[in-house]
Amino acid sequence: MHIKDASRKIGRSFIELNQADESEMRQRVLLVDGSFILPNNFTLIIRGVRERFPSARITVLTFFEKRDFLKERFPDIEIVIPGKWIRGSNRQLLFGLISQLRRKFNFVVLSSLDISLLPAAVMLNNRPLLLHNRWHEWYRISQRTLWQVLSRAKDADRNRRRSDRGIKDIIKSFGRMFVILSDINEDELKPRVLLVDNGYTDKGHIADAVGSAKKIFTKAEITLVTFDSRMDCLGEAAVGLNIVSAGDGRARYGLAGKMRRLSKQKPDYLILTALDRSLVFAAFLFFKAKVVLYNRWRQWWSLRIKGPLAYLKKICVMIFSIPLLLYLFVVSTFIILRMHLRAAFRKNALLEEQEYL
Repeated sequence: MHIKDASRKIGRSFIELNQADESEMRQRVLLVDGSFILPNNFTLIIRGVRERFPSARITVLTFFEKRDFLKERFPDIEIVIPGKWIRGSNRQLLFGLISQLRRKFNFVVLSSLDISLLPAAVMLNNRPLLLHNRWHEWYRISQRTLWQVLSRAKDADRNRRRSDRGIKDIIKSFGRMFVILSDINEDELKPRVLLVDNGYTDKGHIADAVGSAKKIFTKAEITLVTFDSRMDCLGEAAVGLNIVSAGDGRARYGLAGKMRRLSKQKPDYLILTALDRSLVFAAFLFFKAKVVLYNRWRQWWSLRIKGPLAYLKKICVMIFSIPLLLYLFVVSTFIILRMHLRAAFRKNALLEEQEYL
């Protein structure tokens, strides 16, 4: 075995590969229903979310009464129903939201500013929090800073009631003192994808990777890192790409260094075209993005560093396999010795018969 093959196997022992479907690669959006939103109005909100995220996997947190109504009109979305053992629709949505925030979503979208949901959505959520209300407006929800509270910074909400009409409006206004609505920057919603060309993979493979990435990540900002000698391999696939040169390829770790400098852009997805050691190490050292592999067989694989449970599992397998190997060794040795002894006894018996005759 060559030194390169040995080092490659050692490097791959630290990562875990799982084959991924194209649907698993898409963005994931959680849409939360409101307590007083009618089903027909909520369908318009869902359509607005689908228009904003056309290629995303949408999960809708709603009530049991709306499940069949929404499933007939949107059979491709995931509908989650909170537990009915909790009394009160607001509490059901709250506990359902807390449960869903454990999953990995790229965006969380609220359909109303319910005071029961805002604290959990702001404090327990580390994803971008958006509002898509019944007037089909989009806002970014963020927690107010101390200066914004003292200065009474104004929201970008254009349809807010100027006067409170009841106790619910007063409570909602009190809750909105700690959050601020701002206009959405479209560039913040676009998935940022960084595709790395290792320099020796077939040029057609790189073009296929770019085309597949465009198909999966609609309206995405895709950046391709490649070498000067391979700039002309893309053809029409280069339309709409941000192409970054990694030089002429003479530097041994020049591509990994270029990846380190591009990590400041904070991409959401990092696509590798081969399992090069330097690129894999750079991907996990400098990026917080989801690392995926698009291999030469046109398959998608997700990469992640093995956790302590994976190594513990291997240690347990080794501990339990050692007695089994010893048992098999003893049994096989006994069988071989018995075969040799039988052969020796037969040989001696034949010799004795020949001497007797």
